[in-house]
Amino acid sequence: MRFSLRAKILSLAALAGVLSLLAAVVVIWSIGYRQRVVEQGSRFQSEAGHVANTLHLLVDQEISSLEELLVLGNIAGDLSRIAPGSNAGVDVARLDKAWANLPLSAPEISTVLQNDLSVALRRFQSTNPSFAEILVTDEHGRLIAATGKASDYDQSDEDWWRQAMALRAGRALLTGLDYDESAGVFSLDISIPIPSANAGSPSGVMKAVLNISPIFASIPVFSPQSGVTSSVVRPDGDILLRASEHAPQPSGDRILPKAMEQLQSASSGWFVGPLRDNVTKMVGFASVHLSGIVNAEGAAQGPAIYLVIEEPARALLRPVLQRTLITLGVGSIFIIGCVLTGVWLIQRNLLTPIEILRTAAAAITTTASRPAVQSTPILQDSFRRISTIRTRDEMQELAQDFSTMAGRLLNYQSDLRREIGTKTAEIQRDLDLARDFQQAFLPHAYPRVPAVSAPGALSLNFCHIYQAASTVGGDFLDVVQLNDHCAGVLIADVMGHGTRSALVTAILRTILHGLATRTEDPAQFLGLLNQRFHDILKETDELIFVSVCYVILDTQAQTVRCASAGHPSPLVANRGTRELTALFEILRHNPALGLYSDSQYEVFARPLRDGDVLLLFTDGVIEAMNPSDEDFGITRLEAAVRENLDADLPSLTKSLLDRVLAFTDTQPPTDDICLLAAEAVASVRVRTPSPDSR
Repeated sequence: MRFSLRAKILSLAALAGVLSLLAAVVVIWSIGYRQRVVEQGSRFQSEAGHVANTLHLLVDQEISSLEELLVLGNIAGDLSRIAPGSNAGVDVARLDKAWANLPLSAPEISTVLQNDLSVALRRFQSTNPSFAEILVTDEHGRLIAATGKASDYDQSDEDWWRQAMALRAGRALLTGLDYDESAGVFSLDISIPIPSANAGSPSGVMKAVLNISPIFASIPVFSPQSGVTSSVVRPDGDILLRASEHAPQPSGDRILPKAMEQLQSASSGWFVGPLRDNVTKMVGFASVHLSGIVNAEGAAQGPAIYLVIEEPARALLRPVLQRTLITLGVGSIFIIGCVLTGVWLIQRNLLTPIEILRTAAAAITTTASRPAVQSTPILQDSFRRISTIRTRDEMQELAQDFSTMAGRLLNYQSDLRREIGTKTAEIQRDLDLARDFQQAFLPHAYPRVPAVSAPGALSLNFCHIYQAASTVGGDFLDVVQLNDHCAGVLIADVMGHGTRSALVTAILRTILHGLATRTEDPAQFLGLLNQRFHDILKETDELIFVSVCYVILDTQAQTVRCASAGHPSPLVANRGTRELTALFEILRHNPALGLYSDSQYEVFARPLRDGDVLLLFTDGVIEAMNPSDEDFGITRLEAAVRENLDADLPSLTKSLLDRVLAFTDTQPPTDDICLLAAEAVASVRVRTPSPDSR
């Protein structure tokens, strides 16, 4: 996407204003948000701390009332008086097993519930309804008195009883903070050791189940519209309850481990982060100990629970967002006014003169390829518009310099056009001459091999097609008669294509005809050709190499001998047997001509039979590519040969070329295409096709 200069300047002006506005917004936002977070966090922390202190004081009051009952109610004296009679002759194990199924009218139950101590406990419960249940055990854990039927007779196997018996006088044990689903209340167990008369081990334990739902009612309840909620979190991360408008409600949620780490990091505080899910919250918290051992100062030593007040973090942003939007609106109006004023000034003093100069430059460019008659009026109008620039600054000086430069450029352009036309015509004449010379180098008449045909003897027929990728090409082929019964067939592919490659083919043809008759060994011939070619190349600084395949066809010995200098293997097909093979499969250590001066080459030989068709080709055939960047490849070439094997040589080679061009579709060939076919036939059916060159 292209942007005009006007759009760029407007964008830069707007960007400068927007960046300034954004910087102001960021400052307002960051400072306002930070202040808001600290303010709200401190408020939530203070609120949670106040509730935690209230809960602690309320629980301490209930513990104090139990301690007063223990002293003023003479629980120890009643226990020492009632316990011996209650336990006389009792089978503790049997009674504990049957206890749950005994009716209230059973003597064993009545003994516990109707004694003086139980009456005193119920009297205390009536004046302190927050205690759901109170029971007293002796020093062995046997139930002595209770406000109602307990679940067990023998309490000695309970953890709370063993821990309470291990306490010193003046201490209490807080356990069992949980939600009683059947009663629909939150409860807390308070266990106090009953001191003995001799100040030794406790004479028993008094346990009270405290209904702390009214105590939890002191937790603040916020309106649902505010988005603020308060809850109590266990030490293990479970949310024990959530405050509501009606009564504290149990919760099955659990907070995240990272949030729990924040709660455990201090006795009170606040943080911003996810609490139960990925929603960021403002969280204020304070801890309160409602479990463990309560010492003489009233402080519990067990794990803490946490009073948490939370609010979605986005709610914190509303006041900050309002201030930010006001700043953004006022700033936007100011910036738009400044930008419009600046654009008007820039348009008048900068953009309009630049547009005139740009139009003039475009006119000069477009008229370069037009006749002078058409371009003159356009240029005159452009120069007239340049003369209207009167800014009295550097822009006016630039316009004057441009007018002078444009006049000189047009004169130079006219001279250059004439010179280029002359040079182009000269180069085209040279290329046409080079093409004519290259066509002259190709075979126009094939040698007659053997010179004199005898009945039953093999004779050779030849045909070729050559199509250059440009005016002149870098492929080369030739057929040389070595003696009355032998012919040398050579095909070569010079690195690249164009004028330089065409010149190399001329050199190769000259060397070929000077060396061809010196040896009938194809490997020795390639060695001589490489040495002579390398000697010529070393006089230059150019790196040029040529792949060559040289085949000697002997009609008397009926053999095919081949040597290759880095060139693809020819294909041999027999019209009678329909066999199609390569002259050689793998070519190793047979480098292209021109790379090394002392290269050695390998000879590949096979019999020459009646009906054999030998096909030599350059890599422009098998490396031709279609629009999908796929090579034509040797497999497609072999398939095309098989399909057209019954045709004569001109038809065969033309069909192969048509198949390659059809494969490339609309893409022009990127390399020269060269095909040379030789056929061995018995003399009674000799074919004499004429050469075909394209």
